[in-house]
Amino acid sequence: MSGTQLKQSYVAVGAIAILAFAWLASGALDGGSAGDDPNGTSVTEAEGETSPADADRAAVRVRTMTAVPHEITLRVRGRAQAERRIILKSETSGQVVAVIAQKGAPVKQGDVLCELDVGARKAMLEQARARMRQAQLDYEAARKLEERGHRSPNQTAASLAVFEAAQAEFRRAEEELSETRISAPFDGFVDDRMVEVGDYMQPGTACAVVLDPDPFLVVGQVSEREVGYVQTGATGMAILITGEQIPGKVRFISSAADSATRTFRMEFEIPNDGFKLRDGVTAEVLLSLATLPAHRIPPAILSLNSAGDIGVKIVEDGRVRFVPVSIVEESAEGVWVTGLPETATIITVGQDFVVDGQPVNAVADGS
Repeated sequence: MSGTQLKQSYVAVGAIAILAFAWLASGALDGGSAGDDPNGTSVTEAEGETSPADADRAAVRVRTMTAVPHEITLRVRGRAQAERRIILKSETSGQVVAVIAQKGAPVKQGDVLCELDVGARKAMLEQARARMRQAQLDYEAARKLEERGHRSPNQTAASLAVFEAAQAEFRRAEEELSETRISAPFDGFVDDRMVEVGDYMQPGTACAVVLDPDPFLVVGQVSEREVGYVQTGATGMAILITGEQIPGKVRFISSAADSATRTFRMEFEIPNDGFKLRDGVTAEVLLSLATLPAHRIPPAILSLNSAGDIGVKIVEDGRVRFVPVSIVEESAEGVWVTGLPETATIITVGQDFVVDGQPVNAVADGS
């Protein structure tokens, strides 16, 4: 082969190489013919790739939910207690000579539970009675003499003052004697006694504890979020720790919150048929408050806005909208909330990464 022919061969090979390189380059710039389908449509186009504007939007998962009528049930944990529980204390001093109170025994109003030695009180009462009678006789005599003109009105008034002082002394001695007998203030049961015969009691020393067994109360605390739903007279059910269910009604709801817990005291009254209930037993009160249209949602999708309001993020017209909600009940299945539109497209995944007003791509949550 001549030099000229060899040179022409090199030129031909070089031209072919240039054409091949140009062909490969054009394929890379066009997305590569290897990825095209037989119809000339690219794989990305066949898979429905979003437009550049949609590609900038955050993707969230959503679920369309409709409100349903829901009966709001308030659960209040508390404890049972007697309506009245009185610690009877001595108002005078003396040695205990009798203890009639027996633990668990029924008592009637006025029954003596503890009795103290009267000491000199009885004699002092008789002495006070004698002085009062003498003062009365003196006053009556002075009044008659005044009527006859033998005594001045001032002298009669002085006799009256002495008589009234004697009456007060007698009443004080009578009361002092009565204080040696400590009595039940109402019908009930003796829950405890603190003294025995021979003990010495001072004013303020406890003798016994008396309970009024019927009705009983279940006392609990209602949160400030729920107190507005509770009304005096509302009926419900008390469930004791034993499983016993007793119907009753709300007797009292406090108007002022506890300064430490920000909760409100509630008293739920229940009957104590057969006097079987015990003071201090754990109980729970169930109150049916109202029936409202509500959504049940997972608690994890609740959000807070910049003002600290609790709410749910939904999608409307392709944009995120924060909707404040009120939690009306919590259960193992989720939380019931009010405040959402009747039918709402709720963001279930990705709500923490989008903000109010932001455009999003909403994908249906299949769960």
